Amino acid sequence: MPFYQSVAAIDEAIAQIQSTIPGLRDEAVRMAADKATPMDKVRAAKAAYQDASDRLGMLQEERARMADEAAFKLRKDSGGVLDKAQAAGMFYRAALTGGDTRALPRMVYEQLGAIPAGSEDQGNGSVLIPDTMGQELLMAPRTINRLRGVMSVTQVPNLILPRLGFEQDDDAFVAKDGESAKELKLRGDQVRFGTHEYRVRASVAESVLRTTPVNIQAAVDEGMASAGAKKELKMIFGTDLPSDVKHMSLYQKGSDSQELIKGVTGTDMFTAWCAAFADLEDDYREQASGVMRFSDYVKMLRAIAPNESLFNAKPESVLGVPMTFTEYATTPVVGAFRYLHLNFACAPWADVENVPSQGLRRFYLNSLFDIQIKMYSAFRRVVVGA
Repeated sequence: MPFYQSVAAIDEAIAQIQSTIPGLRDEAVRMAADKATPMDKVRAAKAAYQDASDRLGMLQEERARMADEAAFKLRKDSGGVLDKAQAAGMFYRAALTGGDTRALPRMVYEQLGAIPAGSEDQGNGSVLIPDTMGQELLMAPRTINRLRGVMSVTQVPNLILPRLGFEQDDDAFVAKDGESAKELKLRGDQVRFGTHEYRVRASVAESVLRTTPVNIQAAVDEGMASAGAKKELKMIFGTDLPSDVKHMSLYQKGSDSQELIKGVTGTDMFTAWCAAFADLEDDYREQASGVMRFSDYVKMLRAIAPNESLFNAKPESVLGVPMTFTEYATTPVVGAFRYLHLNFACAPWADVENVPSQGLRRFYLNSLFDIQIKMYSAFRRVVVGA
């Protein structure tokens, strides 16, 4: 029989300890800053703060267990079925509160796609995350990084791909296209993906951990989607990236400080856009899409349609290709974005961190990734100039 007979009782105990932690922390810091305070007193103050934090963690873990147990009993009694959001939330709660994920009910792993359900490597060790959940966290299209809808995304270790995504019976395409021919000769006909650290985090408030599993699942998944999208966009549109990852950017420069993706110039944005789109080879143009800042798009519309006649038109009907808008695209780019390829080299693993001073638990998603521009000639930068 549990020591606490109700969730309300353990909530009261949690609230009491939470109210003491800030004071204990401040007292320990104050004593550490006072050179006149003996170190044995400083250590005692630090130990008191750590003890309170540890007690809080144990109570929160028990509280989560009781809540989950009650929820399962309710579903069992009512004949209900655990859905995927609830299962994911229960897994996150166990991971974030230091619980034993192996002790989760079998139906949790069944919902998360673990095969076979409940096996020892699901949610533990180097993986920590059930396979299907990990795939979704990394591979699912991001609502913020809308380029995920047009670029290539895979999860394959030691990936090697042909630079051109198609083959022809003869070499007419390459022979007539000087830029593609030169690029293939210079870079080779294959692209090898490397391994760079992919680390993003989602912060979950203690108050959220005390709510329903669905809220926990939403907090972690949305946090991961936002953080992951920002990281990817910073790589794709980076202008000052470290040397080992600068190849991921559409704005990367060569050893001569010239952009590797050809820029096409026009006197205004619309003229430059049309010229860049027309400059693409036929095979690239047929599968092209574009990316720019929405503010640049609005400015362009005001220039070509002062009476706002085009403001209600779909962007693709104005510019001729499907469009993605992001503030990271400081210079518009048009091209076949299937040649922009994001690959994760391994299944993800997770870390968790407790930050009592801020009332937060942090969930870290780690993997190894690379972004390769398989063909520079598949893209054009849109440059406004004289």
